[in-house]
Amino acid sequence: MIILESYGYNLYKLIITVIVSAVIFFLRNSLVRLIRNFAEKHKRIYARTLLLIKYLNFLTFFLILAALVFIWGVNFKQVGGFMSSIFDVTLLKFCCQKVLILFCCTDKKPALFTIFGFQNRRKE
Repeated sequence: MIILESYGYNLYKLIITVIVSAVIFFLRNSLVRLIRNFAEKHKRIYARTLLLIKYLNFLTFFLILAALVFIWGVNFKQVGGFMSSIFDVTLLKFCCQKVLILFCCTDKKPALFTIFGFQNRRKE
């Protein structure tokens, strides 16, 4: 009996999640259409229009993420452990790349400058 109650509660959360996500995507699509129509009507720069749409996509992502956290609840200690693991792996990858660049440097340039991205540029 407890399993059925838990199933119903999770089904309720799932339905709410689908509804909230659908509403957010509908609002996003409406705003994208409105931004594009405004840009075409007023002959605005297309790059700025794309930048606004990019920001709107970020906002949509964070709104859905906040809704998921609010609806399903999150144990932030587990999220912190997960994020620190991702950070550790990314940092290790970054350091390994830089060390490989240091030891595999075959140019006449100093290896230290190659690590940090500084390059000698000639003025012609």
